[in-house]
Amino acid sequence: MTLKIQFSASDRVQKALAEIGRTEDIKFSPDNRRLAIAGYTNNQILIASILLEESATGKRVTLPDCLTITSPSLQQPHGLFFIDDQTLIVANRSGEAPILRLPPMGTGNSFELSPFQTIRADQIHYLKTPGSVTVSRIGLELYEVLICNNYAHYITRHIVDAREGFRVRRNEVLLSKGLDIPDGIAVNKAWSWIAVSNHNPHNVFMYRNGPGLDRSSEPDGILRDAIYPHGVRFTADDNFILVADAGAPYLHLYAKSGADWTGERAPVASIRVMDEKTYLRGRYSPQEGGPKGVDITSNMSMFATTCHNQVLAFFDLEKILQKHAHGRPVPFPDCSDWTHMGHVDLSGNRSMGVPDSNPAELFRDARLSREVLLRALQQLTNLDARMALQKADLDAAYARQIQLIYHTRSWRITAPLRRVWVLVQALKQKILYLYATMVR
Repeated sequence: MTLKIQFSASDRVQKALAEIGRTEDIKFSPDNRRLAIAGYTNNQILIASILLEESATGKRVTLPDCLTITSPSLQQPHGLFFIDDQTLIVANRSGEAPILRLPPMGTGNSFELSPFQTIRADQIHYLKTPGSVTVSRIGLELYEVLICNNYAHYITRHIVDAREGFRVRRNEVLLSKGLDIPDGIAVNKAWSWIAVSNHNPHNVFMYRNGPGLDRSSEPDGILRDAIYPHGVRFTADDNFILVADAGAPYLHLYAKSGADWTGERAPVASIRVMDEKTYLRGRYSPQEGGPKGVDITSNMSMFATTCHNQVLAFFDLEKILQKHAHGRPVPFPDCSDWTHMGHVDLSGNRSMGVPDSNPAELFRDARLSREVLLRALQQLTNLDARMALQKADLDAAYARQIQLIYHTRSWRITAPLRRVWVLVQALKQKILYLYATMVR
């Protein structure tokens, strides 16, 4: 079964792909018409227009055009996410998290952009070495931004308000316990689960997204058997998770058992996404060589991967999921291939089952979490309104006090003296100027 989908690209796109350098992340726009790739070493973002076609003869991918984004705010761009079809947030390993408004395709080859909003790397926003990012809309034009702070070893949560140019309204450290270089993050469509790639422990932590989630929370589930997990994505139906393994030439597929993601799991399949030559060309350390970024089209038809030695590749996800859904698991690689994963313990039970949660409980947790955020933000909005009213009252009181002073008898009597004082000061300045001119 052929899983790789060949793509065609214009000369401009091929040249841009060849020049982008080391890449770390890849994302489809919500409408699947654009593809963004993070150029880590060259401090740029490649935006390619993309045409996805399906027919009886197979699937085709065409990249007819592209543009390159540069910006002083791009400092080792490591993660990115489309907030909407025209708005991109970028996590910069050596910088901050700017939000960029993308220009239309066909209007130029290269653009230097200034962010119209930025989540700052400071004590207020808790941002330190941001590396990966995901965004969820929570209602009232408010968005939740989750960011992996790689070398600070925690996840921050930021609430931004689209009604006010994505102004940051709230910041907090959300998760930290047990994390050692969180290197990828994803939230499922129902907003009930968060997946975090945990680089050094060689696993992916799964968290139930409930109202009690905080930095002391333990994971509710663990995905195992990846060497250095990097990019991570839920399928739209929430039945599978894809994990790019930077330490091996594979992408791992995990399946949900029952209603949720609690417990420990091994991959139901590991799909080889590059040949040995390509893999070894990028393996200058045990943490490199394999795929870094991964993303899935909204219709779950295909997925794309990126890394330095294979900047762009597409694969038929539909075939993989159909084969697994029919009870025929996709074969694991041959035993000889597991030399890439020599230190991973594959013995014993590959999946530790635990009782499944009631689906109604999961939806309730997600709903409560949303309600908690919205309630807190509504309180902040009300506080802003009260402060604005108080300021207006103070301004009005100050203006009234000034008017009272203007109408006092002492102010009127001293008016001639104030005018004389102004004239004296002006004459003094003129004398000093003339003296300085004569001395020169």
